[in-house]
Amino acid sequence: MANKSLGLAKNKPLIATFKRLQVKGYEEEFLNYWKSLGFRKELDKNSKSYASSIKALRSVLKGSDPWRSMNMSELKNYCLIFKTYTDQNAAHKVEGQIITDPKKLYFHQFVMTYSGYSYLLAVVNGKIKAPFLTPELKDFSEDVAKLLGKIMGRREFSFGEIQRIQKFAKVIDLFYEDNKNRIAFGVDKLTIVRGSFSVITDFRKLKSISANILIYTGNYAAGAALEQAMEQFGYWKIYSKYEAPDASVKKDPEKTKKVMEKITKKEEDDLPEIVKRRREEMKKNGIEIKTKKEQEEDCSRRDEFLSKKKTRRNPFSK
Repeated sequence: MANKSLGLAKNKPLIATFKRLQVKGYEEEFLNYWKSLGFRKELDKNSKSYASSIKALRSVLKGSDPWRSMNMSELKNYCLIFKTYTDQNAAHKVEGQIITDPKKLYFHQFVMTYSGYSYLLAVVNGKIKAPFLTPELKDFSEDVAKLLGKIMGRREFSFGEIQRIQKFAKVIDLFYEDNKNRIAFGVDKLTIVRGSFSVITDFRKLKSISANILIYTGNYAAGAALEQAMEQFGYWKIYSKYEAPDASVKKDPEKTKKVMEKITKKEEDDLPEIVKRRREEMKKNGIEIKTKKEQEEDCSRRDEFLSKKKTRRNPFSK
């Protein structure tokens, strides 16, 4: 008599999914890239989950409905956008289902459709966006978010609010780069933001406006409040007042006279010996010697020449 069992096969060998699918090197490399972004990758290559991710990858690259054909570079770029999006928005709601951490998704879950919704399709259609930020600009936007958090008494911001903060940070960064040579030494971007926020806080308290992210990151913050802060807190470089070239001469005529006499004497002492002897002969013969300045101021010969030139007849004129 055969032993009764619960219908479960014992010691059943695992299906050799990895070999059966004939997984290519670039496919395995892509799943490793997916994992490097912080998402999940099935380590058991003989599992159904691993096979599903490989099939989903092939479906996307092939362009099977509803996907259009895309290359590996485009797909990686879409994954990077989704990675940035998930970093900014930890919780995302999909057709009534809340996934607390999108980073727990396998690649096939990123591709597959939930009640007509697909993460990848949302990225491709532009419904999920994540602006590219340089590491420096990202750090700066995070500093702005922390500053806003203290002002508004909040610890976290929604995805839309984070985008507004990043947009405002970009505007301030561009303003700083355009006016780098005019901004006073030691004034950095965050200092300018603090000054602008101070102006906004005074304004909203005067007008009894409640603290909200729009007033701190909107057009007023990047326009009138920014300009007022630059003037009010002295963030611009201080330039000395313009003075006419002869201003110092007029302030102390006596000192100027002594200095000029000293300069004239030095110029005369430095003259060649032949010039000095020639001047002595001119003095003996009663010839007036004009200084360089007097020669420059004497325009009689020039005026005489120009007057003769004007009266000269043009033989070709009527």
